[in-house]
Amino acid sequence: MAFDPEMVAKFFSFINFIGEKKVSVLVQFPPSVQIEQFRQLELLMRSLRENDPECEWDIALEFRHNSLYGNELYELVETYQLGMVIHHKSAANSPIID
Repeated sequence: MAFDPEMVAKFFSFINFIGEKKVSVLVQFPPSVQIEQFRQLELLMRSLRENDPECEWDIALEFRHNSLYGNELYELVETYQLGMVIHHKSAANSPIID
């Protein structure tokens, strides 16, 4: 999983023109993104939050691999004040947690 933090910053610079109408940003990951890419996921989450430090956008992540549904990733999502999409797509159903 590769991404360019400068492209994340550029993306936010464009969408921030919407002004007061900010709502949600959805980041969907393909099933090929797995827990082995934890470090890259962490860097992406940090980049997302650095580009929205006031939490003006509700940023939600949608994972599609079962290896990503664990406490280590849940804690990371919480650390960066992000949301997680819950879905029931056959092979990668999202578990419901408290």
